[in-house]
Amino acid sequence: SPIANFATSDNGEERVSTESANIALTSGFTPRLTSHLRAQFSRDLQQSIANSNQPATKINGIINGFGQSSILPRHTRQHRLSLAETLSLTSRIHALKFGGDVQRTWTANYFPSLFGGEYIFDFIKVNPFTFVPQVGGLQLTPLRAYAHHVPHYYIQNFGNPTSHPDTNEFAGFVQDTIRVGDHLSFSLGLRYDVQMFRSSGLVSNPLWKDSGKVPLDTNNVAPRLGFAASFGGESRPFVIRGGYGMFFTRIPEIYSAAVQTNNGLAQSNLFLNLNNFFNRQVAPPYPTPLSPCGSAATCVPPASISSFLSTEVSSFANNFQTPYVQQASLTVEREVAKRTAVGVAFLYVTGKHLIRARDANLPDPVLETYPIYDDSGATFSTAAVIDPTPAKTGIVCVGGINCSSGREFGDFQTVTIDNAGRANVVYDRVTGANSQ
Repeated sequence: SPIANFATSDNGEERVSTESANIALTSGFTPRLTSHLRAQFSRDLQQSIANSNQPATKINGIINGFGQSSILPRHTRQHRLSLAETLSLTSRIHALKFGGDVQRTWTANYFPSLFGGEYIFDFIKVNPFTFVPQVGGLQLTPLRAYAHHVPHYYIQNFGNPTSHPDTNEFAGFVQDTIRVGDHLSFSLGLRYDVQMFRSSGLVSNPLWKDSGKVPLDTNNVAPRLGFAASFGGESRPFVIRGGYGMFFTRIPEIYSAAVQTNNGLAQSNLFLNLNNFFNRQVAPPYPTPLSPCGSAATCVPPASISSFLSTEVSSFANNFQTPYVQQASLTVEREVAKRTAVGVAFLYVTGKHLIRARDANLPDPVLETYPIYDDSGATFSTAAVIDPTPAKTGIVCVGGINCSSGREFGDFQTVTIDNAGRANVVYDRVTGANSQ
């Protein structure tokens, strides 16, 4: 389709229901001491239903998906209780606030990704008479391979797709606004946050010591300060405002859910390349899934494929720190005419310990240098040295001085390099013509 690369069957229906109840109580114990109590209970129900129960199918270059979606069906049930209390004590100079809040979240997440199986049709060589995959045989395009039901790859996940990433969050704070005269005030504050994850049901894999563990960071102390000052009297004053704060973020439950399901024990993955003779012996015929587990509570792999299964491990680093943001601002403002003010503002924001995923299987990066040669074979530019002379034109030799060597991505005949070291390459693969 020129409009979409996914069929209707690769989609689904979403049912979402969100309900919440709130209550607030404000009490005055004395003229200077007040209390503000807030409570909220919310429920979020999400259910996604697949449009098909057939295995997902992808034809490379033609359509990205039809059949059951790889991420459906799924459902999430979340219940959350929040309690917060703030006490305020005021005087002529000070306005003191202190309090805390508690939030408890219960989550049940069902996410059977690729439990229904997926077939991928790609270029594949087959026996021209039997259409059985064969090295050195007749090459089929992805579409023709689909017509003959000869997939190149088969993928399916197995295990338990249910997780319970429950959390408990506690916070306390104190804040004092100090008024120093009529033209200067300061605000000082301190907040403490801690987030605790449910640890029951987590299993650690002995092959990876950090698996099956959730972090507990208890040093999340965040200072806050601000000031406001005015100069020049009551008529058209010169006003300066500034502030700084540190803000700790909450860790989304999806990370602890991944720790529970991706511990190398709860789930496993099957990836079959049907070009491989032994893989073909256990692969199911298209379009039948190996195990029909599209919406099952758990999916058990057949014993015949145990040697073909692989697993993934997702874990927090053993020195994991809760991410936080530091923010500072400064504003200068002056009224220049009636109802007209001119101001300049500066805002600084930086994040620390931001969450990122790192593949522990990847090697350390290595710096590569690719030289470029002129017609005589003498190097005139490298990745580290830029020739200061004007633009030149020469042969690109991927394999070295011998420009007749084969090239995978080096079928470019000419290159122009300007004084800034930027290269411009144009090559016509049909006619072999080159232009700058």
